[in-house]
Amino acid sequence: MRSRFGSCSNPVRRAHAAQRYADAAADLGPLVSPLVVSLLTVHLHEVPQSEGLPAEDRSAGRLAGSSEVTVCFVDLVASHAWVNCCPR
Repeated sequence: MRSRFGSCSNPVRRAHAAQRYADAAADLGPLVSPLVVSLLTVHLHEVPQSEGLPAEDRSAGRLAGSSEVTVCFVDLVASHAWVNCCPR
């Protein structure tokens, strides 16, 4: 009977194939990382230009018709430190 893995229904063969795939992925990781970083960098440089922002608006730091927004970030993982350090 054929399994969904083709003719490789033997668990030992499947484990060997899985280990080979894992080894190949581990070998390719260091090679792929710089490629992904460079592609992301190029993308982030091109987005403002491709979205139609004129050079004058980009150099002025403001976009016509835009409004100012305040953003706040909270570190929820380390927030327990505030509870322990402050007297009640």
